[in-house]
Amino acid sequence: MRWKTFTTITAAVAGLGLGLAACAPTTATVATSTTSDVSISTTVAADQSAPCLDSKSAVSTHVFADASAFIVTIDVTAPLCTPLDAQAVIYGMPGNGVAWPQELVKALPFTLSEAGTVVVTFTKGCGATQFDVLTGAAPQTITSGLGHGSLIDPDAAQQYWGGPCTTGTTTTEATTSTTTTTEATTTTVPPPTTTSTTVPPTTTTSTTVPPTTTTIPPTTTTTSTTVPPTTTTTTQAPRPDLVYTGTADKTAGCYSGAAGDDTFHQPLGTDGVWDFYFQGCSAFATETVALDDPPGGPFADAFQSPTGYQCKMSIDGTSDSTGYYTNQIGSVADTGGLIFLQSASSFTSNWNSPTTWRITCTAV
Repeated sequence: MRWKTFTTITAAVAGLGLGLAACAPTTATVATSTTSDVSISTTVAADQSAPCLDSKSAVSTHVFADASAFIVTIDVTAPLCTPLDAQAVIYGMPGNGVAWPQELVKALPFTLSEAGTVVVTFTKGCGATQFDVLTGAAPQTITSGLGHGSLIDPDAAQQYWGGPCTTGTTTTEATTSTTTTTEATTTTVPPPTTTSTTVPPTTTTSTTVPPTTTTIPPTTTTTSTTVPPTTTTTTQAPRPDLVYTGTADKTAGCYSGAAGDDTFHQPLGTDGVWDFYFQGCSAFATETVALDDPPGGPFADAFQSPTGYQCKMSIDGTSDSTGYYTNQIGSVADTGGLIFLQSASSFTSNWNSPTTWRITCTAV
């Protein structure tokens, strides 16, 4: 067996994995409201001449996710002999790390029939939300991961823990007052003027004009201007998901266990870690994943999520998945050898080799 490389992806799609979450609370919590929405865009191919196929042969999907949207692209390579009814649905989750129960918020049906491409875009709003693209019924209430309808693809689902639904409001009111004063003005007419006229021979006429005084009182003008209130709204953008993947392989149908190259010591974010190894064989589907205490590393502390995040592990191509963990997996301590994930309990259900594991961390 060879050591497998793994890649760190931020703001990437998180495969949901619909197995029952091992750490989900057993008490019911009411799902929160959400402003998330969904839209569907269909492009029909110009050439529809290919022979019709069934949906398993002609339909493929791929997904993309970032902080604002979760996008599922469905490619139909040939006309379908039997049209496939599907629907894009949104469920509200309780939030704060609690995924169940979930309530149906919106369902948008569509049909796959002609060759072409269908793009389903889930717009992320506030509130904890689950996005699914289903080919079956969408129950109104879901109490666990086993209650979801049939997914068109295991990756066509995402749990989004949402941005804040409330905003802070600051109101500022300002008043400006202007006062204008005009001083009193006094006008004085000069002293009386006397005009003397002598009419010959002996008559004199005198005219006296009295002084005139005019007083203008002071004038005060006040102008008041009110500035309307100013409202400031602040919304915090949600933190991106953290996704890590890697592969383990089998020799003669069995993993190497703690002593071989199927051991992984995966850093998470800036201050998290998950130390684990694959063990067991394809025969009787005995494959499991257990915690590991590496030499020189901390003892009985094999898992720690990054600050502000919760993390889960799933196996690509299967429904095998853990629940979300924050600080601890074991009931007492995260000691090496503790099994936290195993293949489905059926002799015919085992993990392919190479086996792709996926760690998904979402903001709490």
